[in-house]
Amino acid sequence: VERGDYIYQRGDLLLGPGDPPASVVIDEQSIVLTMAYARNTDVWPRRQVDKEKKEEMPEPSPPDGGVGEEHPEYERTPDRERLQAEGPLREALVRLWEQARDGKVQRIGELQIRLFDSSDAFRLLGVVGRIGGADKRVVLSGGYETKAGGSCELEFEGAPDDAQPVREFLESQLRAASTTRLEAGFTLTFHDGLAMQEPAPEQLADDLCRFANGAAYVSATAQPRD
Repeated sequence: VERGDYIYQRGDLLLGPGDPPASVVIDEQSIVLTMAYARNTDVWPRRQVDKEKKEEMPEPSPPDGGVGEEHPEYERTPDRERLQAEGPLREALVRLWEQARDGKVQRIGELQIRLFDSSDAFRLLGVVGRIGGADKRVVLSGGYETKAGGSCELEFEGAPDDAQPVREFLESQLRAASTTRLEAGFTLTFHDGLAMQEPAPEQLADDLCRFANGAAYVSATAQPRD
């Protein structure tokens, strides 16, 4: 929470980066959200009340480079039906398929997956590259600090094949680093849409989760109806 990776919520208590220390209780009333999910669902930043205008106003966003900043790929699109879920990758995808079917979505046009563990990200990179019928884009964002005090910040965006040399470089560097940070985003844009009839979504989930099933934030945009 202090690093801005997560938001803690329990009843009226909302705890995020910059807040004074508070007691954290883990029970059925407690919720831990990733920062990306909290921002996309308007949980964070918390809304504050202007005492004179008596209306809710959002807290100012952090400055450029501040904690909790999101990549533009994960902005909401209010003009199109948007689905989202988080949790272990397979569980998040299952919930996403359920939302789509409950909402009578026929096809998903775009699927986005965001991972926060470098091992899961590197394993998923090879899997995504082999998925057919879709255009694939990868975003890698992070850095590391060496034991001698050296540091490196890296941003990559491109096709999975182009990301492989970056992966090979980072894997060795991250193993030797004293501190590391890496987030990975995968975008699949389906040429004909991903049909929600079984077994296509379940087969895709099996393929994606074969080697990676860490914590993930997933979202999807429904393909416009004919």
